[in-house]
Amino acid sequence: MLNPPCGNATKLLITSIMLVLLTACGGSSSNKKVDEIIDPAPIPTPDPEPTIEISLIGELVTDETAGIMSITIKQSVALDTDVEYTVTTVNGTALAGSDFIPIDQMVSVAAGQTEHTLNIELVDDSEYECQENFSLAIANSDDSVNVEIIINKDTDPGPNLIIKNTELDWQIAENHGELTFDVELDTAVCEDTAITVAGSGSATLGEDVNASVGIIAAGETNATLALKVLNDEIKEGKETISLTLQNSGDITIAPHTPINLTIIPVIASLHGGHYGNCILTEDNLVKCWGYNGGYNFANGHNRDVGDNYFELETDREYCPYEAGDLLHNLRTYTQNQDGRDRCDGGNGIALEFGNDDNGDKSIDPEEVNWTRYFCDADDSTPPQIFVEPIPASQECELAGLSYRVFYDYNSNDSFDYDEMGENLIASDIGDEKITDIQLGEYFSCALTASKQVKCWGDNYNGYLGLELTSEGDNENIGDSPSELGNNLQYIDFGKDLLVEKLAVGEDHSCAILDNGRIKCWGDGSRGRLGYGNSDDIGNVDGDMGDNLAFVDLGSDEAGVHFKAIDISLGSLSSCAVLENGQIKCWGYNDSSQLGLDSIEFQESQENIGDEADEMGNNLLAINFKDDKLASRVFITYGHTCALFEDNSLACWGGNYSGQVGIETQDKKVGDRGLGATTYQCNYNDNLHFIEPYQISSTSPRCREGGIDFILRLDTNGTSALDEGDEIVTVMDTVCTEGDVSPLFIIDQLAEGSEQCPDQGGVQLTYSLDANGLYDTEMGDNLSYVKLDNKDVIDVSLGWASTCVLYIDGDVKCWGDEDETGLENDMDYGDDAGETPLASNPINLGTNISAKGIGGRSYAHCAITNENTVKCWGYSDYGESGNPDFYGKSIGDIAEENEMGDNLVPVAIF
Repeated sequence: MLNPPCGNATKLLITSIMLVLLTACGGSSSNKKVDEIIDPAPIPTPDPEPTIEISLIGELVTDETAGIMSITIKQSVALDTDVEYTVTTVNGTALAGSDFIPIDQMVSVAAGQTEHTLNIELVDDSEYECQENFSLAIANSDDSVNVEIIINKDTDPGPNLIIKNTELDWQIAENHGELTFDVELDTAVCEDTAITVAGSGSATLGEDVNASVGIIAAGETNATLALKVLNDEIKEGKETISLTLQNSGDITIAPHTPINLTIIPVIASLHGGHYGNCILTEDNLVKCWGYNGGYNFANGHNRDVGDNYFELETDREYCPYEAGDLLHNLRTYTQNQDGRDRCDGGNGIALEFGNDDNGDKSIDPEEVNWTRYFCDADDSTPPQIFVEPIPASQECELAGLSYRVFYDYNSNDSFDYDEMGENLIASDIGDEKITDIQLGEYFSCALTASKQVKCWGDNYNGYLGLELTSEGDNENIGDSPSELGNNLQYIDFGKDLLVEKLAVGEDHSCAILDNGRIKCWGDGSRGRLGYGNSDDIGNVDGDMGDNLAFVDLGSDEAGVHFKAIDISLGSLSSCAVLENGQIKCWGYNDSSQLGLDSIEFQESQENIGDEADEMGNNLLAINFKDDKLASRVFITYGHTCALFEDNSLACWGGNYSGQVGIETQDKKVGDRGLGATTYQCNYNDNLHFIEPYQISSTSPRCREGGIDFILRLDTNGTSALDEGDEIVTVMDTVCTEGDVSPLFIIDQLAEGSEQCPDQGGVQLTYSLDANGLYDTEMGDNLSYVKLDNKDVIDVSLGWASTCVLYIDGDVKCWGDEDETGLENDMDYGDDAGETPLASNPINLGTNISAKGIGGRSYAHCAITNENTVKCWGYSDYGESGNPDFYGKSIGDIAEENEMGDNLVPVAIF
């Protein structure tokens, strides 16, 4: 304590950055009473004591590596006595012993001096540490103050980062956004640190993947980072990139296995066609598989896709009939070498097998037991044939030979097996945005965002609508790269007319224009174009544009033509939904797919629309129960379905496998029971008769019995059917199915009849029909398909099957056992109780649902919620997209276990 010169108490006040010495002085006390004090002497005012300010000299911020930190206590005024203080270090985030050497001592500023220097020793460890602090407490008996000292973040090696995920091969859809992964630091990082990646591959950082994957917050040891995929809207296939995390700030990335990222285009829509399928991605990429015989995939070749393994044409075995020294021989085959044109005017190679009976180590012509010819490809690529011996086995009782035939289509001097996946060639349709793709049998068409249509493939019968005859270079559009892409021509529909909806059948096409009217072109046989004739349209100059008439679907009382809101084309037929909710169909009616079961149509006309008086208001709208209004229509080879505004579904037409789905074995729904008709004309003045003959259930032809219709010739001249008439042949056999027996009518045809105008004849009309002959099957008699109580968002019609897609992603199918994927070796939908409502959804796999469906051939496909496509059914041309199942059915037998998680997605990218 300082000794104040006036003898009164002296108080040392310490502030955060200075020490202030204050002295207070007062007068002496007196024992006299106040009222006894008379004229007291004045109290003298002492001289003011000096104010002593003490400051700290030196940096209060230091580095760990400084070693010694010096702080000087400086007084503004020197006193004549020592001024003492207690100085103590106080832990903060920096700790005594590990970060600094502690101090707890008395220090003084000596009398007559103004400064005292303190030394604080810092500890330089090897640990990574962030900015730390501790305090220096200065005190006397009356007061105290703390001074904060900062130790800067050190330069020791920072934290190490490891990726916690063990699986680093990742696949992501381009629009998925991001893919997250977890990282861990061995110590917390001091500052927010952005982590970046470096990468190499077909994908590009900054264009396809964001280089920054996230920020690790200060003080954290765990973080979730994200690889952000950029949706660049560029038309491209699958891209890959190998990524490694980069050192950033204080963080050191531990060596790690690269993150292998595969970016998959997003499938926007699936387009099922006649024997083929295509997908369209959000970025306008088109890839197709299945039948490609007319260059209809716009991929530069006309080979089917998905039916085999690209350049491998054949992989088979030859098993000899008898033991011997089996040899083979390859010889060049030239055009018409043996008097037969085996290669359509081209050349090839003959593969011969035989036993070396005479022991000369070669096959002589008389020793050849079997020959197969392999022709040069259309582009003159010759076959390459490899033959190897195989041992005796269950398949080959004797040792034989295997042979594989390749075509080096891409001229890379090697033989490539896979034509799917990355090898699946994209269609070159051009740069404009595609909104719809429609596949015919030999050609295809696309609707663009500008509401225009372009077509390519086989140009026969005006399929492409280009007013080009199918000759020379115009025979196929798309067999040369120069004809594809932006060089594909738009179809001319007339001045100022644009296309709202496009539909393609097997050999014809129609478009709903922006005025609601329909125009059609292509093969006109069977009246499918709806112009009152059978003429082809689109292959002659002047066919298209304003010269192409609108299809007349009738008009109201004011003469205003009906407009269409939906259209669908089958193999040889066409249907449209009018704006009033009615459906009208025209074209081929062999299976009653047109829904016109009135007697006048069924008895006299197989084709509707090929005669002048059959269209317009003469074309009847289909009659449905309760007069429901349709929103969409679907037609394929022989049956048709309509989806109504109340979400109900009606189907009619061919029902040979239960594809109509209304629990009936009636083979044609909508034919009034007339079924099939056949006839035989009389000749040489001999009458013919037809005799129905009951077949028992023991017959190998009909397991449940049936009827043989026997054609007899009136050889005994009685002009009546009797036992003396000669049996000519069995015209047809109709078998009983369940409770439904064959129904028939036999009519004698008079001379002058359309069928037999010269001498007349006999006609048989028969059916396996549950409703009975001449009983209307449409209207109130047509049952609606029993569906689940949820919205139907799409319908897919196959050759003999039907599938619906519900809003929740379930798919249900019925019809032919080879097409439905029900893993049931029996047709579904033709017996009581066999309804979609009673069936299970198609098993696409664990937690897999459908977003879209397509079909129109022997197979159906679905876009899944995993951005894949899965197909089931029969692969006739590779339409299931799985070469292992070419010529086979997927999902037909439960024991084969082909559905669910075992149903392999189509390798598209």
